[in-house]
Amino acid sequence: MKKLLILVIVLSVTSISVNAEDIRVVVSQDPVIKISAMSALATAEKVNVCLMSTDGLREICVPTPVSKNVFPRTARASVKAPKKEFSTITLDADSVNQVVDTLKATGWYYSVEVDVAVSSNTKAPVLAYNANVLVSEQSIEVPNDPEYMNQTYLHSNDGVRELAFSNITEAGNTVIDKTRNVGIAVLDSAFAENDELTFTGGYSFVTAFDEERNENYFLRDGQERDACIMHGYGVAGVMTTAINDGQTIAGIINNVDTYALRVMNCGSGYLSDSSAALNYLAKQDVNGVPMFTGHVEVANMSLSGPADTCPSYMQDAIDNANEAGITVVVAAGNDNTDASAFTPGNCTGVIVVGALSKEGERANISNYGDMVNLTAQGMDVLSFGVEGKTVYWWEGTSFSAPLVSASVALAKRDAPSLTPSTMRWLVENTTSALKDSTGECQTYGCGSGMLDAKALVLAAQKAQQGELSTIGHVLAEKSSCDQQWYIDHFGTSAKLCNMYRVNFFDGLTSQNTSFKLLRANKGESIANGEDILISESSSVVLQNIDTSLYDYGFKTCESGICSIDTYPFHINSVKMKSPAACTEGK
Repeated sequence: MKKLLILVIVLSVTSISVNAEDIRVVVSQDPVIKISAMSALATAEKVNVCLMSTDGLREICVPTPVSKNVFPRTARASVKAPKKEFSTITLDADSVNQVVDTLKATGWYYSVEVDVAVSSNTKAPVLAYNANVLVSEQSIEVPNDPEYMNQTYLHSNDGVRELAFSNITEAGNTVIDKTRNVGIAVLDSAFAENDELTFTGGYSFVTAFDEERNENYFLRDGQERDACIMHGYGVAGVMTTAINDGQTIAGIINNVDTYALRVMNCGSGYLSDSSAALNYLAKQDVNGVPMFTGHVEVANMSLSGPADTCPSYMQDAIDNANEAGITVVVAAGNDNTDASAFTPGNCTGVIVVGALSKEGERANISNYGDMVNLTAQGMDVLSFGVEGKTVYWWEGTSFSAPLVSASVALAKRDAPSLTPSTMRWLVENTTSALKDSTGECQTYGCGSGMLDAKALVLAAQKAQQGELSTIGHVLAEKSSCDQQWYIDHFGTSAKLCNMYRVNFFDGLTSQNTSFKLLRANKGESIANGEDILISESSSVVLQNIDTSLYDYGFKTCESGICSIDTYPFHINSVKMKSPAACTEGK
């Protein structure tokens, strides 16, 4: 008989060795379904019941889902239904389908899904050598870290697109509030610290290899650093290593709260453990784990696993994280194939990052396709690894993702109120053009372009100041003299006094994007509001905009399919007022 293990979470391809008969699934209960068939067992918290499999080949013994949290459907009207709770079950069976079909047939569960096996899918790093790249930084304050010149991804475009420059150092210099607290979570494995890289806290969510969740987010007892290759240590080092301390490499952002969440064991694990870690960050109840008391705005997941669709337990956790204000960044994967076949990159509500070479071309290991939002350098990235503070060359989308995560954290310093949905839009629409001399990105798909951290910070600042998506009187930006002139010459024919300009994302749009303008009565959900129009232009002039009665928002659309996310407008009451020339003499 075969033993199958089901996980979902990482971005690498390391396999998990399991007994061929052990099949791990994730189940959830509808919290309002009464399990009448189990009423006789209601006095027990968990009882094992053996069922004949739907294919009639064997008995499968499962714990019944009897729980104090299950209550009758009749209670729906008077009791607010709690969110679904997911749990894992490992069973002896012949195949995954046998388990899934049998458990679904019981009617006890809202969902039954395979627990996807995930990994960091990254090769062991290579010792760095001293081979400085000559790059001019023209009037930009650069750190004194010895390896900085080799960290080309931190550098700025000098006018010639020769390397995968991402304007990261210049982005850091552009940030106004350099001390505002930002929290970054790293969901990974094999963490370590040194005097340049420390963690505010963390937790281990690993349940693979007979582990139990605990407070030790570093290596498991008895594990060797060289065997585990220290992937999480490397990923965290890219983002939050001390800058300008004259020691080794430069990180991207200093003075942040960094949390290490171990979700894999030496680069392999289950996706359900990653979903539990995200729920923890979102301050949801996670069985057996104390409530998270910190604050995180960015979560980096440099991991992936094969799955045709995003499992509901992963999507549920991402939704919870987004609702809690956490922007989730994931690696596209390193299998040189379409990213849609890997999770969590095929989930919604995440930023999916592909990898470029140092020269700015698509990395030949990077996954690609429509699921990829943007790319960043993922080859020849410098960070810590196996030996103490020794610096290594790393490669893969695991190391392009943290460039984006840390850039988002920089942007959040000046834009703390931006929602994850708005941040995703800004990340994708502030990219720079890809070099793509080979044509691979055009052929396969590398997202909207290459990370431009400075452009992202500037757009986030503008959004925070209420200058990105706006509604105002069409003459609000004109001087009083110009207002009078326009009304005198065009007021009657163009009805300028009743005209308003609507700006969507200040022109930060891709070529095929259109916008659906919505309105709703004050206090009602804009997402379910009335459609006003669909515009292919990022700026339109309309009559009869009334912000005293209605709230306005919009959705972005691609090829006629509009986003789930609804974006609000910034309404400036001063700019909404009709010019004095419209009211004088009336």
